[in-house]
Amino acid sequence: MRLISTYGGPSLVVALLAACPSKDDGDSATEPSPATDSDGGEPTGSPTQSTEGPTTTASATEPTETSSPGTETSDPGTETAAETGTDTEGESVVCPEPDPAVDATFAVTFTDWPDNSDESHFIDVLCTIDAVTLEAGMVVTALTCDDAGVPRALGVSIRAAPDGDVTWAAGDSVQLDSFATGYDVLNLTRGVTMRTPDRQELLLVAVAGAEEADAPTRFAPLLYEIQELCTPPDWGSDSGAVATVGLGIPRGDVLVLDSGQRGDLALDSERHYAVDLEQAIVGECCHGNDRLKLLVRRVHTGG
Repeated sequence: MRLISTYGGPSLVVALLAACPSKDDGDSATEPSPATDSDGGEPTGSPTQSTEGPTTTASATEPTETSSPGTETSDPGTETAAETGTDTEGESVVCPEPDPAVDATFAVTFTDWPDNSDESHFIDVLCTIDAVTLEAGMVVTALTCDDAGVPRALGVSIRAAPDGDVTWAAGDSVQLDSFATGYDVLNLTRGVTMRTPDRQELLLVAVAGAEEADAPTRFAPLLYEIQELCTPPDWGSDSGAVATVGLGIPRGDVLVLDSGQRGDLALDSERHYAVDLEQAIVGECCHGNDRLKLLVRRVHTGG
C-alpha cells in the first residue's frame, strides 16, 4: 500500500494499519486486528483513535511497512503543508482546501410505502434490484423490497463514481438498511447501507448528518475512524473542528481522507471502493456529535 502525504503526520494511518499485516519484522508497532461477528461480518471494535494530530491519505495499491507512532510517513516528492495552528505538540496545520469535485449526494425514495417517507423511516429489508440506470450523473437503483411479505418499491440514487461502474446489477438480491430522522427537513440525519443478502459484503454506504450517521457498525465489514484534523481561523468555539476519516479493510488496505477529499480503497484486482468525503466535522455544538457527509460505493476497477 502506498501512503500519499497531504497534511501532517501518520497517526490515524498507523492506528488503522494496526489491523493489517506488515512486511516489517523489526520494530514496527502493530496491534491485533478487530474481530468480526459471526452473523454480519461487523467488527466488534474500530481502530484505536490517536490524538497526535492530522494524518495522511492512503491510496491502497501496494503493500507497505507500517511506521511507529511519531514517525513521519510521506510519498516521495510530496511536501508537508505549512503549519500555523495547534496539535498535541503545540503546533497546528493549515486546513486543506476542499476539492470542488467531491460530491456525496444520495437519496432514498419511497413509493406507496405506509408509515415510511423519504424524511422519516427506519427499514432493514431484503430487496431485489429491478434496474440500475445512469441519470444526470446519478446512479439510480430501482428495487422491490419485502415489507413483511408485501412487495414495495424503493429507489436509491447516488452520485456516480468518476472511475468505475457500480458492482450491482438488475436481478441481484441485496439487504438494504436505511434511516432518516431529525426535527425538521433541513436538519435530517440520513443513512443507507446496501450489502449482499448474507451481510458479508458491503456494496454501498452513504451517510449525511450527525448523531447516528457515523456509527462504526454502519461501515462493516470496513473499519472506520474519525479524528480531529484542524480548526479554521474563522470558526467559533461552537463550530467544532474539521476532521480526517479513515476506512480500512481488515488485514488489508487503508484509505485516510481529509474532509472535502476523495479517494479509492482497493478491494481486489477487479473492484475497489470509490469514496467521496464531502464533509467531516467533530465536536460540533452543542451536542458534540460528529457531522459527516460520506459516500462509499463498490465499483469495478478500470471502468
